[in-house]
Amino acid sequence: MQRLTYNVLSSLIVANVYACEFIVNTVINANFIGDFEDPDYFLHPRNLKSFQQVVRNLHMACFWFTATQMDAAGCLTRLEDDIENKANLTDDNRAIMREAAEHLQRAVETPGWSEWMRYAISLPVHMPSLPLDIRNAWSESMTLDSEWIDVHSATRIRDKNDNGTTIEDLIDAGETMLDRKKQEAAAEVYKVTEAAERKQQKLEKRGLVVAQSNAAQAPTKVSPRKKGPTKKDKIEEALAQAARNAQMAIDVEARAHLPRPLPSTAEVKTRSHKSNYMVKTILSSPLDDKFVIFGDSAELGHCTEVLDLFDITSYVFFIRFAQADALAFMRVQEVLENFEKRL
Repeated sequence: MQRLTYNVLSSLIVANVYACEFIVNTVINANFIGDFEDPDYFLHPRNLKSFQQVVRNLHMACFWFTATQMDAAGCLTRLEDDIENKANLTDDNRAIMREAAEHLQRAVETPGWSEWMRYAISLPVHMPSLPLDIRNAWSESMTLDSEWIDVHSATRIRDKNDNGTTIEDLIDAGETMLDRKKQEAAAEVYKVTEAAERKQQKLEKRGLVVAQSNAAQAPTKVSPRKKGPTKKDKIEEALAQAARNAQMAIDVEARAHLPRPLPSTAEVKTRSHKSNYMVKTILSSPLDDKFVIFGDSAELGHCTEVLDLFDITSYVFFIRFAQADALAFMRVQEVLENFEKRL
């Protein structure tokens, strides 16, 4: 699946480049090849953020990448139309575009891939000991390839595997979660479609048309930071949490004699070779060993989820490298010293 995603991203780039490059300028010369002024061309200087997102997506695909709205099927249709109808394509260019179309076709025809790209939020993991009904209820690929579920779902299943819980309870929880994901995905599609329509309307006013072969989805905007809780709010929340913890301890003791629906341990393997190597290395090392992992926010998010699933304690530090190299290096040293103190 990592290979499919990486090839799809590369194919989207090819589709974007060639669709934008070979726009015919009918005003000057019917045979003139465009000069990359298409507003959707991601290598255009005005689209620096889109280019950076493409590079980031390619890096993430080597780790594990979960992207919504890649629209591989739609891009495949447009790419095949370009191959057939763009008369000014050379044989070499047409061959490159056909290869990109083959990668898109392979991904679209792979069971579960499109659903993973639409609904999954974490790394896929394989837990062969899970009953089939639970895998079907929790898997992001649902009825097409339910052998895999994501790390977030696996962690939820582990946390819900309490004394007194039944298989039916786990199935209901999984179906509820997947229904919520479908609703969120539908809302995201609506939001993206509306944004694209607004962009198209603005460009049409300027006499421009947007090519629909996007190479990457723009990064999600971060909402402004909200005002933090007051001291009184923190105290009240701490007291409420203490009460919840006390009640939880009472409930756990009351159910201690009841069976659990699943075994206490399970064999787990992720679909990311990097994640498997990371976990295997840490678990096989001496207990007092410490590891430092560098990555961007998305990579560290995937790492943290996997480490949490295997009950490996971790701390995340975020550094902005906007300073000079020497200052950035000093900041890294400071973070590492604090890391040593915390452990």
